[in-house]
Amino acid sequence: MRSFQGAVLFVDMLGFSALTRGKLKLTESEYAPWKIKPEGNFPHQLLAAQILLAFRKVLMRTGRRFKSVKLAQLSDCAFLWSEDLGAVTDAGRFLMHEAIGTGLLCRGGLAYGDIHEPNKIDRSIGAFIVGDAVTRAATYETLGKGMRVFTDADTAAEILLKRPSEDRKSTRLNSSHN
Repeated sequence: MRSFQGAVLFVDMLGFSALTRGKLKLTESEYAPWKIKPEGNFPHQLLAAQILLAFRKVLMRTGRRFKSVKLAQLSDCAFLWSEDLGAVTDAGRFLMHEAIGTGLLCRGGLAYGDIHEPNKIDRSIGAFIVGDAVTRAATYETLGKGMRVFTDADTAAEILLKRPSEDRKSTRLNSSHN
């Protein structure tokens, strides 16, 4: 295992569980952009599959643009991580912007701290990480409402320490935990 200090962004798509459980009453106009007919068997599941493909494309564009950031998708969620805190915050901004441009609504949690990842791994079924920063990032995502990235005061301070040119307006981070 390789252990290091780094940043983790956990991103989750909003409303996906309600969609896959059939709890959303969608109209034909909501299916139309995705080229899905609302009549028939399980149109909400077909829509969910199209949304996952769109999310995957956003993640792939993010990965191509930010080479030092690693990514892993798990259904409607993703982890982005790197030793480079600035690269993760930039990749997060890019991902959120690309997602909304595609019609996807996301919320995130960002944490800086311990990350542990395998030295060598067969990536054919994906990558994985563990560590305090991973757990905190996933927890912070659940603490708020709306399309935001939630973090703690220590992570926000680390961003400002490593990137003094950043300010609270440009980072668009909401401190949710002290």
